[in-house]
This record gives sequence, structure tokens and C-alpha cells, in this order.
Amino acid sequence: MMIRTRWPVTARRRVGGCAGSLIAIALLVSGCAAGPAADASRTASATKELQSLTQAHLASTLAASVTENLVPGAIAVVTTPDGTVSASYGTTTLGETRAPQASDVFRIGSVTKTMVAAVILQLVREEKLALSDPIARLVAGVPNGQNITIAALLQMRSGLQNYLDTDGFATVFDHDMTTVWTPQQLVDFGFGYPAVSAPDTVFDYSNTNTTLLGLVAEKLDGKPLADILHDRLFDPLGMTDTELPSATTTALPSPLIQGYQYGIFPINHRPLLPDEEQAAAAAGTLQPNVVTVQSPSWSWAAGGVVSTVNDLMTWAKAMGGRELLGDTLHALWLDDVKPMDPANPDNGPQYGLGIEQSRFGPNRLYFHEGQLPGFNTFVATDPAHDVRFVIWTNLGVSPDGQATAKAVASAVIDKLYRTKLGTPVISATH
Repeated sequence: MMIRTRWPVTARRRVGGCAGSLIAIALLVSGCAAGPAADASRTASATKELQSLTQAHLASTLAASVTENLVPGAIAVVTTPDGTVSASYGTTTLGETRAPQASDVFRIGSVTKTMVAAVILQLVREEKLALSDPIARLVAGVPNGQNITIAALLQMRSGLQNYLDTDGFATVFDHDMTTVWTPQQLVDFGFGYPAVSAPDTVFDYSNTNTTLLGLVAEKLDGKPLADILHDRLFDPLGMTDTELPSATTTALPSPLIQGYQYGIFPINHRPLLPDEEQAAAAAGTLQPNVVTVQSPSWSWAAGGVVSTVNDLMTWAKAMGGRELLGDTLHALWLDDVKPMDPANPDNGPQYGLGIEQSRFGPNRLYFHEGQLPGFNTFVATDPAHDVRFVIWTNLGVSPDGQATAKAVASAVIDKLYRTKLGTPVISATH
């Protein structure tokens, strides 16, 4: 897969109801402290590290990135201590002129994983389960379930096969994305394959993990996951346009955003478009397919939520704050991370309890990407510098395999921070 962005990528994510390729991140969260001294420290740090990002800067950055990657339409919203700037580009539907809006509803993919992780941590806070509990205590039939903990599922270290990478799933999904699946059917695809690794030994991105966590939430709260997410997260935060739709709700609401892709959606075992088709796409003689209509059930807890940029900016703020989890568990959520690449533990990519980190110099960005057919989303927060941003595109993957919203994110970070992605991590003690 060709990666043109400057993220220090050392691992490849299996995509689907989740997201594209994996990234990096680190810095202590000084913004978590309360009081005037912490505010003054955060202001001084932001003044030193952040660069001014005007609306014109954001608009030109967005346009350059999405044009390069043949994206029909995109929108980006960025909040810093200087305020909020936004820009959109292109169209929600090829052949029409309506530009993407921050109120448009789209599929957020694996950003859903951060929401399910927050629910699981709330249940931990309520002492309904522990991160050290084996999944076998709550869900029967999981291979080696006595040795796979809730923490390992959140951290993508269970060793369970990603159901997206199974031939059984792909054969049906390629034929009909409106097929309705039960969560049990999905995890059974993964259970039918040998373990990728022993539990808690290797990072391996698997939607099977988060699907199991959705089943855990349903068992402990005694209601459907859609209701759990609404009652615990969306309603309290005022995210009125965000939901996990029913399995049979295959369309998006009006005004309709069309999602596009070139060829077959590139789940991990699939090749990119042939060179001649990439060239045809660049020349405009090969158009992307419309893939808007699909059942949310295929990604469910791993990526089935629909939302808006406005609501996801609220979610980005919640990810960086302590309102949902309280001080102790929020700090654990952000800081309990492990390297995805054991050969590069300090400066390589990090993944924690359903949330990713990218480290560069003194900075730590918390984020998750969401990629599925037709859509790519990137939601990030940097509490230490009071930064958060959301990027959405209606082309999940460029013809050469680039995750499109991630490409924009890389360019935005380059404009926003003085320290560049890939800069070795500076210890908090230095």
C-alpha cells in the first residue's frame, strides 16, 4: 500500500467497520490538571508549539490533499485556543454542486470504537466488570476466552482473528453490503480461524475484539447497544444527530451524502487497483462506485455509528475531558498505551484502551480513524494544547490505497504544529 503522508507508520490496520492504516503518538497531558497554574502552563505551551491556522490555510490544505487523492467531497473543522476554523471542498454527490456541511450525517467507521471503549470504562467505573476480567466470564464460546481479558480486547491484543479477513465474510459482503448480520455471526467468522497470537503478546487490529465488547455492554446493561450508546453518551453530550442505526436502516438521511470507492473495498487481503485503473482514475476516465447503501450490522460495535462533524467535535472534546469517566479512568484511557511495533517502543505507533496516540517531539495527539466503504473519518484531540479536530471525506480509500481523511490530517498537523510528525519523542522530564 502506498502511503504518501508523513505519519510514522510501522503497522498495517485491517480495515472495515474500522479504519485504514495505523499511525503513531506521546507527551504527558498537562491539560488534565485543574486550576490557574495549569491553565497558564497550557497557554504557554500552546503559544510555543502551535502555529496560527487561518480559514484560508485550512481551506487550501484541505483542497490540495483531497484533489491529490481524487476525493469528491470533504470537510474539516479545527478548534485551537484561537478559536474554530472550518473548510469544505467538493461535493456530496458527483455531478452536483452541494458542498459538504458540518451538519451532514455520514458513517464514522471505527471512531465508533472510542465510544464503545468509553462505555466499557464507564462499566468499570461502576464496578460492573474489571479490565482484568476474562471475556469467558461474560461471553460463552470465545476460543481461549479464559485467558483473554477485557483490557486485551480494548488494546487489540486478544489474538482473535479479524472477522473481516475471513473468506466467509468477504464472499457475502462483496456481493451484498445490505446483508443483515448478528454480532454472533460476525465473531463466529473470526472464531473459525486459528489465533493470530497468544493473548496480550502482539498488537493485531481486529474488529472481532470490539464486537465482543459490544456484547459485553449489552449483557451488563440489559439493553441493545444502540440504546446504551444513546443513554450513556449521545444524549448526555447533546449529540442529537448521532446514533447506531438498526441493522435494516441501510440508507443515510437527507440531505443525502453519497459515499464512493474505486473497485472492491480493500480489506487487508485484497490488492490495490491495478496500475492501469489507477491511471484511469487519475485521468478521470474511471469513476468511483456509489456505495452509500449498506447495513450498519456488518460493522456494528466496531464501526456502525452515523454522526455529523458538529457532533464529532463534541465527541472530540469529551475524549479530551473528564466528564464521562472521571479523573482516574480518564487518565487511564489516555495514558495506558502499548507500542504497536515492539521494535520501536518509544517513537513508534501506540494503541491503548480503544484509542490511538501519535507522538512527535513534546506532543501527544489522541485520535481514531474510521474507514469503511465510501467514507473516511479522523477525530483527534490534544488536551494539553486545547486542540481538537474532525475531518471527513466521502471516499474511503484513494485509488492507490491512501486513507483520505488521514492524508488531510497529516497535512493539517503539519500546518498546526511547529514540531513535525516523525520527530523523536521528547520525554516529559526534559
